[in-house]
Formats: sequence, structure tokens, C-alpha cells
Amino acid sequence: MNMQCSELQTRSKLSIRTGICMINSYFRSFFPVVVLVGVVPQLYTMWLSWRVVSFCLPKWLYQRGDDAVFLIYQRIILYFFEHWVKAEILFYGDVEDVFKKREKVIYISNHQSTVDWIIVGMLAIRQGSEGNVRFIMKNQLQLIPMVGMYLYHHGCIYVRRGKFNPEKMMAGLEYLKNRDIPSWIVIFPEGTRYNPESKDLAEKNKQIAQSQGLQPLTHCSMPKSRGFHLMMEKMRNNIEYVYNATIIYEDAQEKGQRKRAPSMFEFMKLHKPRIHIHVERISVSSIPKGESDVKTWLNNAFTNTDSGSPPVNLS
Repeated sequence: MNMQCSELQTRSKLSIRTGICMINSYFRSFFPVVVLVGVVPQLYTMWLSWRVVSFCLPKWLYQRGDDAVFLIYQRIILYFFEHWVKAEILFYGDVEDVFKKREKVIYISNHQSTVDWIIVGMLAIRQGSEGNVRFIMKNQLQLIPMVGMYLYHHGCIYVRRGKFNPEKMMAGLEYLKNRDIPSWIVIFPEGTRYNPESKDLAEKNKQIAQSQGLQPLTHCSMPKSRGFHLMMEKMRNNIEYVYNATIIYEDAQEKGQRKRAPSMFEFMKLHKPRIHIHVERISVSSIPKGESDVKTWLNNAFTNTDSGSPPVNLS
């Protein structure tokens, strides 16, 4: 009888502990979402007021106020994705030079998770440029209430997947050519998130590589060069460097095999996640000008990333 009571008490304690852990896990993931969504109307109102007040002011002056609003939201995001989850961020490569002073750059990276967007901020904040980040984004995102409209006015550029409009992109870049508007212009050349568990994506990646006479990549998708080439063509004389980042999530590794990287929501449930970030700071003068040469350069850059040339192993 005593043994049965002891077993029941043990099971009861385990059930309570399991319940507490589940509640804690959901709280840690849902609370940031509530805060990040909840502050949007206030920040949107703040931006809209500044937009009206600054209507007759020079574009660069409006952009300073706009960037200040974006900076506030970026810092709230980074608090949750870095400090709230107690993430350990390990930096490699040219990070000392990257963090030394503010620079106007194009940022490229491998793309495997929605958290990749947050990683940009983790780097930019250490340079003091977190308010100046502007993304090349898929067109559907502009349908997000308030956020979609705001990001467009912030200087982000929306592009249609499969129906790329170079004129629209060039018009957006023309605005960012203003030397008084500091920018990190972010593009993920793969176009879509890489998932090692997707057989369809692997087959599509293989077909694209073979059509170009190249070996298919194992840990990345084949990069699309047209957008990057247009950026280089338009911004070459207005930026200083290209930052080529390689991002690795330790939680996307299991027994030597890669698995799907965590989404934003899944990342918030993790305890002390580790992220490895290698950054190569490349002088614009070292990047070729012709479209075919830029395509070759970008393919080589992703081949190096895929093969583990940076000291961050993707496998």
C-alpha cells in the first residue's frame, strides 16, 4: 500500500513538473508575440505623425526620424530574440572591422529560417546601424496591416517571386542612393528558405544547378543573381562594402545531420540557443561589373559557403 502511494506521489510530482514546463514554454514564446504585436499600433502612429510633420522637409531628414522609429522596434525585437531566450551568438570572420564603424553596405546571406531577418539586426546593432536596415522582401508581406505600408516607406523594396520587376526595384534603389540616407540593404539571393528535409526543393535545386552546368549545392539553394546584380549596378558608387554572412543554428544539427532550422516562434521556445555567424567584409571594388561575371562571383560565394570554406561547418 505504501509503495502504491509513493508511486502515485512520484507520478503526481512528475505531472506537475511537466505541466509547469509546458506553461513556461508557452509563456516564453507567446509573451514576446503579444508585446511585438501590441506595440505596432503605437509605433505606427508615431511614424505616421512624423510622416505628416516632415512632409515638406528634405527626404534625408524625414528618413532620420523614420529610422529612429525603426530602431525602437528593432531593439524590442532583439531583446526577445537575444536576451529573453539567452541566446549565445558566436561571431567569426571580419567582425572586428564590421563592428568598428558605421558603413553603407549590401548584406547577403544563406537563408534557412525567418530568424535570419533577426540575425541582420544582431549584427547591425553592434555597428550602431540597426535603424538603417532595409530589406528586399517578397511582395505578399506588404499586405500585413500597418507593417507592410510602414516598411515600404522605410525604404524596403517589395519584389514579386516569379514575376521580377527590375524597374520597380531600380526605383526603390534610386531613393537609397542618397548619400545622406545610410543603409544596410539586405537581400537573400536564394529567394526562399532552404529546408534540407524538402525533397522537392532538393530536386529543384539540382535541376537549376545542372541547367547552369554547376554542381548542386548540398546545404544551400542555388542563388538567384539578377536582383543582386541590379543592386550592384545601381549602388556600386554609393556603398562601401558587401557583407557576406553565413548563419548556422546549432539546433538545426542532430547527430551530424542537418534538419530544418527553427522558425521565429520555435526559436522563442528554445533555451540558450547557439548561433554561429561568419561575416566576410568584401570591398565593392573586388566584385566584377558584368552580369555574367556577377553571377559567377555569387555562385562561387555560395559554393564556398556550402563547402564550409568559412570556419563554420554547415554539415
